[in-house]
Amino acid sequence: MPSFSLYTAVFMSFAVSALMMLVLFYLKHLNVNRQATSAWAIAFACICARFFCSLMIAADYPMFAMGVDFFLLGFASFLWSGTALFNDDPDHSSQLMLWFACLSMWIMVAHLTDVAFFWQSLPVHLAAGAVVVAVAYRFWQ
Repeated sequence: MPSFSLYTAVFMSFAVSALMMLVLFYLKHLNVNRQATSAWAIAFACICARFFCSLMIAADYPMFAMGVDFFLLGFASFLWSGTALFNDDPDHSSQLMLWFACLSMWIMVAHLTDVAFFWQSLPVHLAAGAVVVAVAYRFWQ
């Protein structure tokens, strides 16, 4: 079994996400539901930024730790927005902004105080995971 370094694994994830972002930006120009593909492209740009922050943390730059959670939150938000636009759902922007604001406050409070890593990242990762499951359910219907 080949062994990969942490840098290689994070960089490959970054490269795949960047490729997905470029494909979605290309689809935007083909007039395939332009608003939805734009939102999905921004979602993958957020996940690219999250992987970049993870790479910087692995390179011993701890100031990027808060960016990992913020960009994960941005990924989930834009993924949900793109799905709502694609499915012609009613506007959920006020609930999305409230959700984003509450979790953003939690990220700042948790990173600036002495909260254990598990509790620091649990709400953000649970919320992002719930959004991904909800998006999958919306496409399943």
